[in-house]
Amino acid sequence: GYYDVTARLAHHPSASHTLALGLLHGRSRWRNTEDDRGPTSEDTADAGTDLVTLQHRWLPSTRTWLESVAFVSRDTGLNRHVDGTDSLNGSSWQWGLRSDATRVMGRHRVEGGFLLRQLSEDAITREFDRTAYRVTAQYDVDAFQGGAYLQDTWSSAGDRLSLTAGVRFD
Repeated sequence: GYYDVTARLAHHPSASHTLALGLLHGRSRWRNTEDDRGPTSEDTADAGTDLVTLQHRWLPSTRTWLESVAFVSRDTGLNRHVDGTDSLNGSSWQWGLRSDATRVMGRHRVEGGFLLRQLSEDAITREFDRTAYRVTAQYDVDAFQGGAYLQDTWSSAGDRLSLTAGVRFD
């Protein structure tokens, strides 16, 4: 079985500003219902996801807009044998900030932005090896990711043809 819940709350302090809070919470569970399960058979598998976003959108003019999103998320997984031993126990989380800006100038649309995020993941897996469980994988890692881009899209009269050129760094 599974369930998830989402919610979004938006506030418009002015015609050009929007603030929004988004939430996602979800869980799933699988249960083995076979009759001939041994003690080292998989019994259950659980997974979960949580996400929170905070978004700001600003439209200072009809030709310029800025949007930023801060976020944090967490994913979990747990697989358990009939005897109660975990075959997989892991979690990952990340937090970050993304911001994008767009400016229209005549036939040109210039866009740019950046992404910063921190990622973390840990997990341990076990397998039964005839007489005992042994760890087959175990890790705990962290990473930082950053990136930015800038591009210009030129459109012809009538918008039948456009050309986009840009640069990206990750």
